Amino acid sequence: MAQEIARKIIEEPYTLSGEQYKAVTSEVDYLRILAGPGAGKTEVIVRRVLRLLLSEETQPESVEVITFTEKGAKVKGIDVNPQMLEIAQIRVSEASLTQNVELCEMGVTELGSENAESYDVVMGGLCFSELTDDELFYTLKEVKRILKIGGLLLIADEIIPKSSFKRKLNWLIRLPLVIITYLIAQTSTNAIKNLPEKVNEAGLQVESIRYNKTGNFIELVAKKPEGAMK
Repeated sequence: MAQEIARKIIEEPYTLSGEQYKAVTSEVDYLRILAGPGAGKTEVIVRRVLRLLLSEETQPESVEVITFTEKGAKVKGIDVNPQMLEIAQIRVSEASLTQNVELCEMGVTELGSENAESYDVVMGGLCFSELTDDELFYTLKEVKRILKIGGLLLIADEIIPKSSFKRKLNWLIRLPLVIITYLIAQTSTNAIKNLPEKVNEAGLQVESIRYNKTGNFIELVAKKPEGAMK
């Protein structure tokens, strides 16, 4: 009977993920669960208490549950293109996130106005490839300055493939895209060479890298390490 109850707690109304299963079935006396919004914390806590009471026959008076939620994240988005900001503002309003999201028309040269160690995460998608080498170096140094210790830099951008064959293939594929990008956004991009090395040179620690099959697109995660100078 106890095994059947335990099975239902794990599998119904849906099967728990690996990490959720570990939390629900853990045998430790004291357990702390840390997770982001929507990760299923409440579901895990409820099922753990049910398992303790129904399957393990734990006395109710010996169970204490305390939960709290931190205030939602504050997001600041920057772009030099006012049209892109208008589109972003519409989407922010539709998602009812106007209290949490601030959109600013500014470029990377203005990052110096941001406070040191004030950001948990900085994310750039297809924007670093719009910078010159000097601008990229400055931006990475500023990102390091404004990130908190342990803060993350997330980059998804175009890069120059390392193999000569993939570089030629990339040029053939990329040329029409560059033309279309310029016609739509009045800007152009320059695929970045040796991006991971440049991130390391700026004093950030590369944590993970993922390339697409043609080697011309990268997803990179870096963090500001302990002991890093501002």
